[in-house]
Amino acid sequence: MEYAPPAAPNSYILLSQLPLEAGWFTCLDLKDAFFCVRLAPQSQSLFTFEWTEPDTGQQLQLTWTQLPPSFKNSPTLFGEALASDLATFPREEYRCTLLQYVDDLLLVCATEIECQTATQALLSHLAGTGYRVSWKKAQLCREQVQ
Repeated sequence: MEYAPPAAPNSYILLSQLPLEAGWFTCLDLKDAFFCVRLAPQSQSLFTFEWTEPDTGQQLQLTWTQLPPSFKNSPTLFGEALASDLATFPREEYRCTLLQYVDDLLLVCATEIECQTATQALLSHLAGTGYRVSWKKAQLCREQVQ
């Protein structure tokens, strides 16, 4: 497999996609993002490694079943997997814009009610596709986020 540089978009270009009527925002950070992406069974053998148990000295052979954070292509593969999973979120139905920057999501709506409804739907969608949100970092339905 060749190295695939991370596909992190330019944040200025990304933010230029905000609609003019944007007034309410939800900002979500995905928790342990790479671990949310399961490796296909046929790929798991590529991620086998040996581990020496510190207490006993016993050598074990282990296999990653999720995207390992130390793999050089993990950021790119994660970004592609998340984009694919987000493609099925019905933005038009909820009248919102959804922007992805690595493992951060920005949901943008015109009104507070639309933002509340879209946020609930997005959280359900993320949970249903195996992602976990960092509640500590979540900024839900605000007129301004950082």
